[in-house]
Amino acid sequence: MKSLYEFKSNIQQKGRIILLFAFNLFFISINAQNQELKNSFEKINSLFREYRITSMLSDYRVVFKNVKMTYKHPNMIISYDTRLAPGYSALPSTKLGKNSITIPIRGTTFRLDYNQVQIFNHSDGIEIMECGQKNLEGLWTILTKDGILSKKIYNELCQFQNLVTSSGFMGNLGTTNSTSSSVNSANKYNRKVIKLKRQASNVYTIPCKVNGLSLNFIFDTGASAISISKSEAIFMLKNGYLSVNDIIGNQQFQTASGDIQVGTKIIIKKIEIGGLILQNVEASVVHNENAPLLLGQSALSKLGKIEIDYNNSTLTIIRDR
Repeated sequence: MKSLYEFKSNIQQKGRIILLFAFNLFFISINAQNQELKNSFEKINSLFREYRITSMLSDYRVVFKNVKMTYKHPNMIISYDTRLAPGYSALPSTKLGKNSITIPIRGTTFRLDYNQVQIFNHSDGIEIMECGQKNLEGLWTILTKDGILSKKIYNELCQFQNLVTSSGFMGNLGTTNSTSSSVNSANKYNRKVIKLKRQASNVYTIPCKVNGLSLNFIFDTGASAISISKSEAIFMLKNGYLSVNDIIGNQQFQTASGDIQVGTKIIIKKIEIGGLILQNVEASVVHNENAPLLLGQSALSKLGKIEIDYNNSTLTIIRDR
């Protein structure tokens, strides 16, 4: 007959398996939703690339070229070049050059007019940048001179808007995340000094970028590795900073109070600390919504020797050239 301890251990083990399974299912669901969003985004740009786009608000001598949409939360940004149509010469009022339209994802309505004109409307206005001059207009239109194409663009824009709002997506699409320095430039220096921010109770935070997402971690010399909260992990999954493929499994860890808790082990593909980069770093997702983001000294030690100056609130990483 099994002892009470064995029975309790079996129950805990089954609970951990169920929790990990549910967490993985949620990750897979978010990943599929993100993929659907990206597919819609790519389809819109494919339609813009393949067809000639003109505007009812523009001079008839002008055509749109290099039409492209990017998404930078919370706005869709449509950029394009205005060029002369074949066989026409410019008038003094003709504006040629680079332009962009900034369209809020929330509150914007898309509709097709009777002559298949695509109309964008927002009560707070749509920002239009024409050849370096910024204006705020109540609406903006595009004309494809192709009824089928107009319907395709309309349907896909509505689909994209619904996917963004329903998923809570807050990331970027079609843009690149810039970093302050590369691995090669960082390697030129023997010492890297990073400014820490002192919080209450002598807690210090350090700015980092995790797979391109800017986060402030608590620098904890007693922490064994990197840990993030469940809420941060869900946000990163929803917005493409993590994927289901980054999940390794579950793990147990001991808290400062001595309690044993279960977490999910993940791989962070890239973490940038003061311009220095670590790749493929193991981290823990704590199954607690309000758990702090901790950066352990063991993670930083992979970059080099660590020196902490509490008087000046600085962290120095000493590396071999």
